[in-house]
Amino acid sequence: MRAIAVMAVLLFHVDFEWAAGGFTGVDVFFVISGFLITRNIIHEVKSGTWSFGKFYLRRATRLFPALFATIVFTLIAAWWILSPADLERVGQTSMMSVLSVGNIFFWLESGYFDANSATKPLLHTWSLAVEEQFYLVWPGVLLLLLLGGRLTALWGVIFLGLISLIAAFWFLTIDPSAVFFLMPFRIHQFAVGAIIAIVGWLPSKNASSVASAAAFLGIIAVTAFVSNSSHYFFSAILPACFAGILLLTSRSRFANSVLSMSIAVWVGRRSYSIYLAHWPIIVLWKLNSDLQFSLFEQIAALTVSVSAGAVLFELVENLF
Repeated sequence: MRAIAVMAVLLFHVDFEWAAGGFTGVDVFFVISGFLITRNIIHEVKSGTWSFGKFYLRRATRLFPALFATIVFTLIAAWWILSPADLERVGQTSMMSVLSVGNIFFWLESGYFDANSATKPLLHTWSLAVEEQFYLVWPGVLLLLLLGGRLTALWGVIFLGLISLIAAFWFLTIDPSAVFFLMPFRIHQFAVGAIIAIVGWLPSKNASSVASAAAFLGIIAVTAFVSNSSHYFFSAILPACFAGILLLTSRSRFANSVLSMSIAVWVGRRSYSIYLAHWPIIVLWKLNSDLQFSLFEQIAALTVSVSAGAVLFELVENLF
């Protein structure tokens, strides 16, 4: 699933017209994160091994080394390519990313889809800030809900997800950029994964395979046909629902045959590093040329991004 999400984002960012909705790969990532974090917390609470200190240490070693390496190499490359004003902006973005508030910085500055986004090599770190902010609040919230038992936790997560969804719809008419960038309006996507972590997987049956295949094709369809002007239901809710169904049916025959392919596993394991590496490469590449990619450059940028992500994974992420 991580492979699907990161490749959707990459295809969108290298400007393939048939992947106009690839930005919804981030929605899939949020669902996966909600699932994994909730599942791990429940497992550790049940086994008596839960610790806030261990949780945040694991999150820090998982996220920050590769992020810091990306920032350093981006600043070095930007020093050679960008104008002083643009370089100053990258420096500000770097500090915001390190402090896990990059999403707030970009929200206050401008939108994700505006023309200036093509000059911001660290714009993609907004989603990491959203996840990091989620990690700060979710363990405490979930532990409180678990005091009432698993069923109470389930209804509590559903309630929080609905509140977030209602708030997102309401705020769309006030500040759409806030709905895109800010963590509270993304809780409903994390909640989809969290609900499945509490409920558990469906057994491996033919019906599960049908649902799994439909969800997989749904994510592909969203990637192909949704755009940044699409209604919020299609650009945020639908991809999260498809990702949730794919998680729910992840033990089906279809999921085991398609999502367990060696190339999917290889890309999926490296998805975080690939995500970190790809956007600075694409932005600085464009700024050093004519801001447009030919077909050859699209394929080359895709190849270089995946390769750079693989190197980052081996030398930094996997090491820590």
